[in-house]
Amino acid sequence: MDQPLYFPCSKLPSAQQIAAAVEPDLVIRDWHEFGRDYDRTLMAWWDNFKHAWPDLSGNYSQRFYRMWKYYLHCCAAGFRVGQLQLWQIVLSRREARPGYQSIRP
Repeated sequence: MDQPLYFPCSKLPSAQQIAAAVEPDLVIRDWHEFGRDYDRTLMAWWDNFKHAWPDLSGNYSQRFYRMWKYYLHCCAAGFRVGQLQLWQIVLSRREARPGYQSIRP
């Protein structure tokens, strides 16, 4: 697997690696994947950046503008097609009483 361009020597853990790392001390109470929602978040960031660019352009280069546009759009595409995931994981100590209630319907 190639290393990520922006984060050399980094590696995102798999769901299996995360689950193995929390055992036996913690219990996974909830695991929610909301990457499809993050696609919309990234595109909203792009819209905000694009509209603010006239005020920002004096502090940043056109190269920065192009790289930031590329980064946001590539990330959004990765979430859109399911190649990237964004998880929220709720953990508790094993000895804690189970009582977590998700706010999702």
